[in-house]
Amino acid sequence: MRKILWLFIAVILLSACDTESSDEVAVSAIWQGYAFYYDKAENKTWAMAEFRDGGPFGNDVILYAPSGITMNGNTMHYHAIPYDLFFHHYGLIEDGLLLEGAYVFTDKNSKTYANHADLTGMEIDFPSNLDTISKSEGIMISWNGGPVIAGETIEIEITVFNDTISLYSKSTSTVGDISITFSATDMASIPTGMQSFDITRSKTDNLQAATAKGGLIESTYHASNDYYIKD
Repeated sequence: MRKILWLFIAVILLSACDTESSDEVAVSAIWQGYAFYYDKAENKTWAMAEFRDGGPFGNDVILYAPSGITMNGNTMHYHAIPYDLFFHHYGLIEDGLLLEGAYVFTDKNSKTYANHADLTGMEIDFPSNLDTISKSEGIMISWNGGPVIAGETIEIEITVFNDTISLYSKSTSTVGDISITFSATDMASIPTGMQSFDITRSKTDNLQAATAKGGLIESTYHASNDYYIKD
């Protein structure tokens, strides 16, 4: 459901997204952005990339030969409709959990920039004994997976689909944390009934190989489930 919403927003925003050719942009001005994302419910891994002129909010750069981008040796192709919101226009989808992704960007001068994403140790899910949740009591959710380490953020989000879409989320970046608590106050405005829960463990790192404009690489492990909320 959420991917449908993202696609709808992306279509609206595409008209505001200008593109440039890699032939016309100085190599030193190209900002690289990578995302490596695993969805446990779908059991698929998304490897995504974007290139911007001058920084993360610059015009979208389309790569033309000899410039290009590969992930684990597979060529990534440009898509006019991005993979997530209005950002990553290059992407590959692999079945199953792909723990590592090796991105290689080739610039118009045939110089290569190799960057690496790694989901090792980022596995996370809701506890198997989580069932009905009481609004009046609140809930402490101790996830299945390791504690938060430096540079990571773990977020739990409750999505309510009524006449509109409402999101309720809590997150932690505190090293050593093993749980997130939704108090009775936090849950007061959440409707009763079956609701959608998402949990993500994510980290953002600087690139290992970049142009003068730099870039980022985001790694995310995502799991989801539905739980009944009672008064």
